[in-house]
Amino acid sequence: MRSINLDQLRALQAVVETGGFTAAARRLNLSQSAVSTQIKELEERFGVQLVARLGKKAFATDAGREALDYARRIAAHVDDIDAAVRRYRENWLGRVRIAAHETICTHLLAPVLADLHRAHPNLDISISVATSREATQLVVANEVDVAVVTMPVEDRGLDAVQIYEEPLLAILPASAGSRNAGITPEELAEHPLILDIAGGPLAATIDAWFADGGVIVKPAMEMNADETTKRLVAAGFGASIRPASSVNHGKHDYAIRPLKPPLMWQLAMIQRRDKQADAALTMMRAALTKLGGEKRTAASGMPSR
Repeated sequence: MRSINLDQLRALQAVVETGGFTAAARRLNLSQSAVSTQIKELEERFGVQLVARLGKKAFATDAGREALDYARRIAAHVDDIDAAVRRYRENWLGRVRIAAHETICTHLLAPVLADLHRAHPNLDISISVATSREATQLVVANEVDVAVVTMPVEDRGLDAVQIYEEPLLAILPASAGSRNAGITPEELAEHPLILDIAGGPLAATIDAWFADGGVIVKPAMEMNADETTKRLVAAGFGASIRPASSVNHGKHDYAIRPLKPPLMWQLAMIQRRDKQADAALTMMRAALTKLGGEKRTAASGMPSR
């Protein structure tokens, strides 16, 4: 059985929409006999009549109307393919999909991605906001090309490169007062704790810090919402541990203390080991690699006075 081809579907669409074979031939820049042949081949392929001739006008039969509906959808997809491929001839650089936690996107990635977009406006950037665990799963499933996640990265099928680190700091209600003196796990645990939801790498890192200080963590609240956590601390609901770039950003109405011993927040850029790097992904990786050099000194710890 012969396959359907696009020319046959275009002929069907033209005949029905113009109401005749002669007008369809003019639209398609073909001879009338060529259009008639394509309709005949299509009808033989399906074994039903698709076009009925009533006087000088051509109409779609019931079967023809259903076939025409699909023909129009196929034509739209063909146009989409043509537009997508044409962009490669018009300096389109490609599309790259990235995932990262809200905190990383807001305080670290936003300026980097903005600079990349200004430098390469023909590069399409798609951003998915996800926890580090979710972002890792998106990379594994090839639903995003690259992600920035909290270390450690344990999946051996992923290529992980550390690109950034900064101190984690304690935040407490303003009544506690901001001091340069470090706060120990035991001292911080005297406050109700608002920490990241268990199971993620940042939560595990913080849990280990408390454990090394002889404290078993029992959070009063668990959430992965950075801004909400800071608002709750400011409102006096408890204390938390957040990245320096987050708590030092803009005005705040909570107290900040360094941790004793210090604890670092380390971020890695990850992608599948079998992922082929096209121009778009190469540009994104280069931009992310610069993150540490640009940010590490700016987020060195306690805010200046």
